[in-house]
Amino acid sequence: MLRKQIVLILLLLSLGGGWSRAEDPQSGVPSALSWREHKPGLDVGSAGDDGLLILRIDPKLWRFSLHMASREGAALSLGDWAARRGLEAGINASMYLPDNKTSTGYMRGDGHVNNPHVGGRLGAFFAAEPAADAPAGLPEAAIYERENPSLQSLLASYTVVVQNYRLIDGEGKILWNSGGPLHSIAAVAADTAGRILFILVAKPMPAADFAVLLQGCGLSLKAVMYVEGGAQAGIFLREHGPNAPVTVWKGRQSLLNIEGNPAAPLPNIIGVSPRLPN
Repeated sequence: MLRKQIVLILLLLSLGGGWSRAEDPQSGVPSALSWREHKPGLDVGSAGDDGLLILRIDPKLWRFSLHMASREGAALSLGDWAARRGLEAGINASMYLPDNKTSTGYMRGDGHVNNPHVGGRLGAFFAAEPAADAPAGLPEAAIYERENPSLQSLLASYTVVVQNYRLIDGEGKILWNSGGPLHSIAAVAADTAGRILFILVAKPMPAADFAVLLQGCGLSLKAVMYVEGGAQAGIFLREHGPNAPVTVWKGRQSLLNIEGNPAAPLPNIIGVSPRLPN
């Protein structure tokens, strides 16, 4: 009986999807991802089988900004957003309405309001860059949940706020039902160390399966916010140097299973740039 149990355990350990169980250099915890440091405070994790890519960002070293077609006058590709604003990295900010400008949930950044309506079913708020008169001690960036009793005052203290669907809550509970359509997914998350994660999985899958995948990666996750699905989902990262090229990763078209067009315009993105020293 004991021998059978040992064989079963070894079998289960072997079913890891072919990922390398590298140690996370930031935590020393075994991870399903292979990690590398891009720059101090900005790590890149990847797992090839599912096209999983994660940018892990320390808000103490990197600032977040919101870029919106409603303010800029036109939607741009991820690469063009990076070039126009000199961004180091970025991701979709949210899904958007048929006008190709307005976010599905509340969105404002640096005094510009894209959508003033707080969506009743959207349970996560990415907030970044505390205002000058914000209470001391607020994190530079965080994900706040709808049930937070101080939500209204917290959001008022930040200059960047984006509302989206919540995929995993702060207690680690997956909030989406199993099954459903298969598509690539972009998400923004926070971990227990206060870092912000930009996440893209290229392999089309149900959202609940994506959540299970993330929970198996040793990421010490708190809340996870869904920002886009399908071929429009994307992440970009600038290689070293201010004029260096930008690498763009996109989701796949579910039917053809081919990568989306990197030149496709997106109306709203969250950008990342170096935080200037005080």
